[in-house]
Amino acid sequence: MNILIVDDSRFLRTILKNMLTSMGFTETYEAANGLEAVRKAHILQPDLIFMNLIMPEMDGYEASKHILKNFETKIVIMSSNSISNTPLKDSDLGVHGYVSIPFTNSTIKKVLGKNK
Repeated sequence: MNILIVDDSRFLRTILKNMLTSMGFTETYEAANGLEAVRKAHILQPDLIFMNLIMPEMDGYEASKHILKNFETKIVIMSSNSISNTPLKDSDLGVHGYVSIPFTNSTIKKVLGKNK
């Protein structure tokens, strides 16, 4: 499975990438903002994207819209805000799950199990 991690925090991207690698996912890539995510998604065509919502240059909402307009992928929203406060509906963007930050190995495994 080809996975793209999109977050403006290098620290968070590294933690998630290390978790995924320890679970056997070796094709993991990173983007620091939504604009970079759109560019990389077109090249990599990831099977799954972990997308933060609040980022510079282009937020996760806009990036998700651009990406899903051009090809099929699964998007899991990562947010440090309460998920219930997220103004995003599954049907709006084809969202396949939510992960609260901070997350744990078991949280990531659970969302991966749903998105195989």
